Amino acid sequence: MNKLPFKLKIFTTSLLLLCSQTGLAQEQEIVETYSDQDMQKAIVMCMTAEYVQFHQEYPAEADVMDTCKLRFKQLSDEIPYHSYQKWVLETPYSPYPPTETASILEKYHRIMLGLDTQIPFIN
Repeated sequence: MNKLPFKLKIFTTSLLLLCSQTGLAQEQEIVETYSDQDMQKAIVMCMTAEYVQFHQEYPAEADVMDTCKLRFKQLSDEIPYHSYQKWVLETPYSPYPPTETASILEKYHRIMLGLDTQIPFIN
């Protein structure tokens, strides 16, 4: 009886299992920084709010992209991504979110919408 085909099947099966486990390990790595998609979403929200609030009647004199990029930098400095990921992305939606989730979302919106800098009467 020839054992070569049997050993070849075992080798290929082992190789397939090793490859699939390596792929799973790579997928389960935790992302430690905001992705480009996160940045783009935040900047689009920021620019939309700026143009709707302040430039409906008269066009903006300068592009607000730079302002929104600065706000995103401030956001990434003040809210670490692992906190955002844990308390916002991985927390299921609830009409009554946990306190930590609500405070991070409020801080996120205050920074990206410029509520602290442009509307002084809101606390």
